[in-house]
Amino acid sequence: MVISSVASSTETDLTLCGQEPIHRPGAIQPHGAVLAVLENGWQVAQASGNLAAVLGQSAETALGRSLPDVIGEAPFMDILRAEPRHGPAVGLSRNFPGPADTLLNMQVHRSGRYVCIDIEELRPEAWQRPSLTLVQSVVESYKAAHSLKDLCELAVRGVKDITGYDRVMAYQFSADGHGQVIAEACRSDLPPYLGQHYPATDIPAQARRQYLLQRVGMIADAGYRPVPLIVAPSLGDAEPLDLTYSALRSVSPVHRRYMANMDTAASLTIGLVDTDHLWGMLVCHHATPRIAGPELRAVVGLLGVVASLLIGRLNAASAVNTRLERTESLRALNDRLTSPGLLDERLAAMQSELLGLVGATGALVQLSGKLLCLGHTPPLATCRRVLEVMHLEAAGEVLAVDDLELRHPELACCREEASGALLLPLGKNAGDAILWFRPELAHTVVWGGDPTRRVNADTHTGEISPRRSFEAWKELVNGRSAPWSKADLQVAGELRQVIEAEQRRREFERSNADLEEFSQAVSHDLKAPLRAIGHLAEWIGEDLLGTADPGTLENVKLLQARVVRMQKLLDGLLEYSRVDRSSSVTEDVHIPGMISNIVDLMAISPEFTVICEGEWPLLRTEPAGIGMVLENLISNGVRHHDRPAGRITIRMVFVGGVAEFCVSDDGPGIDERFHRRIFAVFETLKSRDDLEASGIGLAIVKRKVEAHGGRIWVESAPPARGATFKFTWRESAP
Repeated sequence: MVISSVASSTETDLTLCGQEPIHRPGAIQPHGAVLAVLENGWQVAQASGNLAAVLGQSAETALGRSLPDVIGEAPFMDILRAEPRHGPAVGLSRNFPGPADTLLNMQVHRSGRYVCIDIEELRPEAWQRPSLTLVQSVVESYKAAHSLKDLCELAVRGVKDITGYDRVMAYQFSADGHGQVIAEACRSDLPPYLGQHYPATDIPAQARRQYLLQRVGMIADAGYRPVPLIVAPSLGDAEPLDLTYSALRSVSPVHRRYMANMDTAASLTIGLVDTDHLWGMLVCHHATPRIAGPELRAVVGLLGVVASLLIGRLNAASAVNTRLERTESLRALNDRLTSPGLLDERLAAMQSELLGLVGATGALVQLSGKLLCLGHTPPLATCRRVLEVMHLEAAGEVLAVDDLELRHPELACCREEASGALLLPLGKNAGDAILWFRPELAHTVVWGGDPTRRVNADTHTGEISPRRSFEAWKELVNGRSAPWSKADLQVAGELRQVIEAEQRRREFERSNADLEEFSQAVSHDLKAPLRAIGHLAEWIGEDLLGTADPGTLENVKLLQARVVRMQKLLDGLLEYSRVDRSSSVTEDVHIPGMISNIVDLMAISPEFTVICEGEWPLLRTEPAGIGMVLENLISNGVRHHDRPAGRITIRMVFVGGVAEFCVSDDGPGIDERFHRRIFAVFETLKSRDDLEASGIGLAIVKRKVEAHGGRIWVESAPPARGATFKFTWRESAP
């Protein structure tokens, strides 16, 4: 929200208030007592100054004594049996008899090297122990909630019925820390707070963290006098005791004055948590002092846990619905992006889908220096300026702002069409991007008191006091758009992947077309002369037969071999340029049968065996492509073997539409230095005179595998013999 600036001294006071160590106040509230006992030895190291009023013996008497001597043997044995060994969680809540026929409750938790014990008197009022039937009916009522608003309205009514507090509010935090009352149940004679906003400083960050750790907090009387903790000099620490998990922890004096200014004497607060962050709170106010005992706090804590779980479910369901809608829109955009035509023209044709994807009213698209305006946008010159500013701030990442004018006053002219902007940088060319716009959403915010008067400072004492008036204070918010959500940023990022993938595909197609055109030209221009040279060499050989010396005849044969090799190179180059052309015909292929046919056609020596191991489910794919890859790898295993007999083993593992093939031989293996090099064009590890190979076969294999969404690599583990080629192959859609 837009809040006017206040005096710097006030801001300093608020900063100090936000830094207050509220978990180490050095004091407690007076309606109970606290003991801190050394875990090693069970000696009382700290005790609250009111111990005598609660337990019947003074803090000074208890310090240094053994815990069973202070609270009794039976309660101590309960602690021994249930004392928590891991973490600070509450490990025990037990009742035991106190002085003058009172019944006491102790709750135990850990704090560093101490075991801390909260001791409270259980009070006989009926409202302190709500009936199980009432609690069950409140929980059952939650089932009727179909939205967060429904749930919060049911929660505040249920908690008011159970606790009897004058006012119960559901308070939700926004991303910037401000809060709003979104549901309320209160006495009819009290002024309503429903719909009012409160600045983040009303509940500082450390207070919000406190409610993540200790979900229920209670102030019995805002006018109480804090009871100090007395420390045994030889056993205690110099630093105040961490009371994060104590229900009796004393609260900030500023907060108690805040309550007094609201005419609130007592409060009970339940944190509402969604996953790992504080989503909001259920806040109970009462006009007179009111002690909510351990049993009542346990009940409302349970209601808070149930409400938190439902908040998580409702938020998750909303996120899933949004996700499904966005995914459907993204799928439609993807389908249309792959249609023929220039990318900017296709984006222009999808104006409504592109704007609707993130709830924008206008967009600027820049691709390869060309600018395209869609929907309602500022003038083109202003759009360029916004794009420049956003690019500088984004540093290549997705960036969303809902206060463009407030961040950059020089852009005030675009408030009407572009108070909000979302930048999606595209990686192909520097400056390429989609910039979405949202218009100004002028609205009125109702605050609980003037938010510009957050605190008052006494000029004589320097004492900080929060604002005294909580009457509704209206503020007109200008210069902001509707905020962008995490879902907006996420779907924008996914659109970037779609666009960049389409750009890569088009570039790949252009590259393939250029390569094929070049290969065909080379093949046409060179094959005819090669054929002539081949025929000429053949005729010369025939003419010289019987008359020339053996050396001359050998040179003629060498010339003929070189011509044949050149023809193979040209054929390989042409095949390499066409390898990405996949047949549209797919079928269920039985790979072992295909391998058997390949071996038969290759006429491999019977001393070589080719074995298919494991299970072989049918693979839906283009038969020619997978056949070409397997034939090449089997041929390599035979051709590069260093013995006249050998074994080639083929296996396939099929998981989630992707098959992983493993083709192993027992030959000499491949040195690790050449594992990447062998897939390059025209690369062989032996002399071509020895192999008469083109050096292009594995390059074709790699290109074909990648065209089917896979990858190929080689494994070899000297001194063991053999090499293993592995590749993945994505199954075709039915």
